[in-house]
Amino acid sequence: MLGLAGCLPDQPGAAVEPEVELESVIWTPAAGTKIRFASDWDWEEAELGPLGERVFETDLGYRVGVELGVLATIAVMLVPCPSADEQADSALRSHTTITDSSELLGPWIEAFSTGEPLELGSSDASGSSYCGLHWLSAALTITTEAGLELDQTSIEVVGWFETPEGERREFDATVPLAAGGLPELVIDSSLAFDELDGDWAIELIRRPSRALDGELLEQLDEAELAYAFVYGLGTSSRAQLVAAD
Repeated sequence: MLGLAGCLPDQPGAAVEPEVELESVIWTPAAGTKIRFASDWDWEEAELGPLGERVFETDLGYRVGVELGVLATIAVMLVPCPSADEQADSALRSHTTITDSSELLGPWIEAFSTGEPLELGSSDASGSSYCGLHWLSAALTITTEAGLELDQTSIEVVGWFETPEGERREFDATVPLAAGGLPELVIDSSLAFDELDGDWAIELIRRPSRALDGELLEQLDEAELAYAFVYGLGTSSRAQLVAAD
């Protein structure tokens, strides 16, 4: 069960169009179909700094360097298309608890600063028509076999930023709050979706270099900066239907 209240970001202009041309898609896999989920990180708009940090510029002209970024994702689930009544009342969709057999539970602890993809696992389709994906992060205390650590936080971001005026501040930002995203389901428009046979998978792609767009960073304390980052990962994420290997 995923509670959607408070996890539907609405921040116009937060996302930048990816290079490939994507279009919204409604996907109706047969009930019981295995659905594969994967996570990936889009750092295309960042460059590597002298110490290996990911360096990018926000839409307001702040330069940001991420030396370490760790995120806890606890669940992903495909979201059935809303009914006509739900479409007529947009507020309803933001305050409804939705359940579906496609829900896959983690947690998955990812060092998104490395940009490495991760296979999350698989679940079963319910037979519904799907229009989007809901992912959720939450505060955890955990140490992974790979040595990643979180201490009652959903995200940790270590790095620095420079204001447009050239002032520099270093940070080690954490926050004990849940967040997430609800991107619509999209597909590469060059694929003839209706004509292709075979298996499909869902790729959750999050874009750290767009996560702090719209933020006046010097006005944020470290907890606010961490929450802005995880919230921005929600607004800039996308859920792409891809042909499974």
